[in-house]
Amino acid sequence: MVKDALRVDVIRNASYHIRIPFGSLMLSRFCGTVLAQIIFIPAAYWIKWVVPYL
Repeated sequence: MVKDALRVDVIRNASYHIRIPFGSLMLSRFCGTVLAQIIFIPAAYWIKWVVPYL
């Protein structure tokens, strides 16, 4: 009986610890995507401006 209770508690804690890194990973990927857009869009306009002069 005690072993079953401990087993359920371990499973609950494992699922909690899996959700936290997954959420932080998704937030990190979102922030990286936004940062890439902030960097690459002006770079694309700069390339568009420079290419006619080459």
